[in-house]
Amino acid sequence: ENPIDPERTHPWRTTQVRQPVAEKLGKRSSSYDLRCALWTDGWRRSHTAFHRLQQNPNTPKFSDAAVDEIVSKVTSDADYMERARSSYAHDQKKRRRR
Repeated sequence: ENPIDPERTHPWRTTQVRQPVAEKLGKRSSSYDLRCALWTDGWRRSHTAFHRLQQNPNTPKFSDAAVDEIVSKVTSDADYMERARSSYAHDQKKRRRR
């Protein structure tokens, strides 16, 4: 059995994933919006079909399925990004108070 190469299954770094998302949405997305969506969905907390933490250096990597999932959420729910921004901002305020 051949091991699965995570570089092939999860090719996108956080800074790179904005490009395919923007291409599929037909509009630019900000890095802040992407951060909000990734945080809200909790993908960075574990290895999934959408996210994998590459070791050495510790680099979050995302799959094509993650791109499709973000695009699907944004296009099917007009309030998705607003809720994601609000949730992320609320969490960041809580963290600063600690």
